[in-house]
Amino acid sequence: KVILEQKEWTEDLHAVYFHTFGSAEIEVPPGWSPNCPKLSTLLLPHFSIKRIPDSFFRHMCGLKVLNLEGCKDITELPNCVSDMVNLTALILRDCGGRDGLQSVPPLGKLKQLRDLDLSCTKIEDLPQGWESLVNLERLNLSKCWAFRRKIIPKGTFSQFHCLQLLVLTPNGRVQVNDP
Repeated sequence: KVILEQKEWTEDLHAVYFHTFGSAEIEVPPGWSPNCPKLSTLLLPHFSIKRIPDSFFRHMCGLKVLNLEGCKDITELPNCVSDMVNLTALILRDCGGRDGLQSVPPLGKLKQLRDLDLSCTKIEDLPQGWESLVNLERLNLSKCWAFRRKIIPKGTFSQFHCLQLLVLTPNGRVQVNDP
């Protein structure tokens, strides 16, 4: 079990990457808000995280990459993710384990987002405001519950002029090229 501690998170951090060979649990203390305004990259792949409090990201205003790929036990992201306007990549592939990631807060303010990976999650509806993410270059919705029971309306992706890679099915990819 890894318990995140305040003393390790300084104002000068630019990138944090936790790596595990197996399934380790990370505990984020409730109400904790590390003061890391220069942090641009946070990689916590393949850990067991039950809950991330809203306060955790409060002072990470420079965060550009948030990768929680394969994090078990997390079923929802904190609401403050909606205000992380500098994010360019939000990687949530295979989050939540058996119960699956089921909820993502509205993403409409994340105008800088270029890479969104919701594959292998149990999100049933695309996040509110997702159609405003006009700078998306990569969108991975493979094995995403949002598309298991819904029909994608014609023209849904037409406003995504920067889109280079769109993944919708487990076995196929649709390459979107510039006109």
